[in-house]
Amino acid sequence: MSHRHSFGFVVIAIAALALAAPVSAQDRSPDYDSLLAMLANAPDTGRVRAAQIIADYVDYRALEIAADAPRPGSMEELDALGDVEFADWSAALSRVEFDPLYVADELPGETLARALPTASSAFRRLPEVLGVDWLEIDRALAIGGSPAAGVLLGGGPGLTDLGTIAPALAEREFEVEQVGGVLVWHRFNDREIRTDAIEDRGAFGNRSSDPFGIQQGHAARIAALPGVLAGSRDWAMIDDIAGAARGSVRSLADDGEFRAAAAAITDRSRYDGMLLRAIFTRREFTAFSVSRNKLGPAADEQQREAFAEVLQGRLVGQLPPYHLAVMADRQDGDQEVAVVALVYDRPDQAKAATEAVAQRVAGYVPLTRKIALGDAMELTVDSHVFEAEPGGRSVAVITLRGGAKVDDGRPGQLFRTLQTGFFFLEPEFLIVSSE
Repeated sequence: MSHRHSFGFVVIAIAALALAAPVSAQDRSPDYDSLLAMLANAPDTGRVRAAQIIADYVDYRALEIAADAPRPGSMEELDALGDVEFADWSAALSRVEFDPLYVADELPGETLARALPTASSAFRRLPEVLGVDWLEIDRALAIGGSPAAGVLLGGGPGLTDLGTIAPALAEREFEVEQVGGVLVWHRFNDREIRTDAIEDRGAFGNRSSDPFGIQQGHAARIAALPGVLAGSRDWAMIDDIAGAARGSVRSLADDGEFRAAAAAITDRSRYDGMLLRAIFTRREFTAFSVSRNKLGPAADEQQREAFAEVLQGRLVGQLPPYHLAVMADRQDGDQEVAVVALVYDRPDQAKAATEAVAQRVAGYVPLTRKIALGDAMELTVDSHVFEAEPGGRSVAVITLRGGAKVDDGRPGQLFRTLQTGFFFLEPEFLIVSSE
């Protein structure tokens, strides 16, 4: 039976140990299949796992559906939208922040380009630069860390149309060769940036970006895979991506921890609606590491240690060290849902984690907000333990539902607030126990 407590500004439901049934093929959600299809092209290598964020997945078409916004299939259809329809579409895409394609940063440029014929945008420039209509990109997955990160784009048949890609890249000094049966376009030395390849700014001083840094003069290796266009500034990364796609290199989808986490955040017995985003990390947070990141470089060691003691003293519950942490953004009907999932070996470890995180998360004060999550949001927190398969991994799942008390005009405030903890490495609610 669940225990329900009033926590002042939030309602918390801490579930008793309840194991979900194993996920069979007929029980899997389309979200699970889409996420696993992208992870199947992501190599499970040391260079990928060493990154602070191992994988960052976004489904851009799901963002449109979640907001009941228009779903243009091409730039021509986007241009045909009226002002109100375009505003709805733009608001839907603005939900994501720091995503693999930095869409929110590019939306103002598209708004300007609609109003002024002499202006351009990342969306409008992509066919010329890469030979791809931006709206052929349904989803994206960023893997590994800079400067040798990889970006994988998934979508419709036009996304890997060699007849449009080849001439566009040939105009920008790319050569092409086969690598293990995969076509790869490439230019420059690994990670090189050439100033003479940086493309001119537009009429209003804005320089458009693209998924692979072509307009910024970066080296690039771009591989055309079945249903996926992948890119990196580094040959080793693109070789590994091509190897994962053909099965000669182990992929993240082959890993039991990633499969368990993916199944937990797309569990149809728990969630309606759709998965919009999922961020994966293996980083564990301690009181001292969170103290260091919250206080910044101006603080000395003594101040960091003192604040670490404060953080340790106000922790609730015991959070066992986890193998993998995932933060997911979902939309269920008209309700925003954020999910934190932590992967363990045993159900008892996962149960302890659900209890600790469910009680801690409402009091989390993000570095960029200066106000506790439970004070900023109308929040309900539920938790349960998910087991993907008999004898497999156990996943602590903490589900937050609710919206902001003060609307900032963009959907997804709940997830973006939690997301700052992952990106700024200071999520107090994930401080693991030292014992």
